[in-house]
Amino acid sequence: MKILKSKKVITCSPVHSITRIPSEKNGERIATMSRNERNVGWKLETLGAVTCYKSQPFTCEFEMDGKTRRYTPDFEVHFKDIAKPLVIEVKPAKFLEDLYLQNKLKIVARDLPKLGYNFMIMTDGQIPSQTEYSNFRFLYHHRSRLPSEDVIKEVLYLVQQGVNRAWMLDDYIQRYDNEQSSVYAMIAHGYLFADISQPIDYQTLVSITEGG
Repeated sequence: MKILKSKKVITCSPVHSITRIPSEKNGERIATMSRNERNVGWKLETLGAVTCYKSQPFTCEFEMDGKTRRYTPDFEVHFKDIAKPLVIEVKPAKFLEDLYLQNKLKIVARDLPKLGYNFMIMTDGQIPSQTEYSNFRFLYHHRSRLPSEDVIKEVLYLVQQGVNRAWMLDDYIQRYDNEQSSVYAMIAHGYLFADISQPIDYQTLVSITEGG
């Protein structure tokens, strides 16, 4: 296996659902080619351990069944504390029933580590749902509304004392800090935990995270 080029150019296509994700981690908008890839991209944007990620990062060439084949992964992800980047293939389980694709991904999983990459296939249980995608977007747009340090400490104290509804904490923050500050920014930055599989709104229950 060898890498042919460093990055695939993503252009509009009638067979792909192109979305461009605003990314603070990468300093540019990241284009994805399907709704599942879009959802994974938003998840990568919110993970604190991720330093940066690329969509359709490179194309590699390899031999299979006596022919030269090509493969372009969906994501290349770089982490704070892991030297090897992670290559992610996003595929619903029903797609993996295809024998040709199974054989192709077996070779990719075998050979990519030789080129200095970890590899994983992200399937149904790991691809964020539509609700999770909506939550990632919602929280992303609150990231810049983080309360002052003193108010963050007060909010964490209130949660320790049992106050756990988002609307109660948001009301407290806006009374004692800038009215633009938000409890949702505290969730986005990892001070508070909320169940991302359920809609994030004023009724959301929160708790203290390890980061808090």
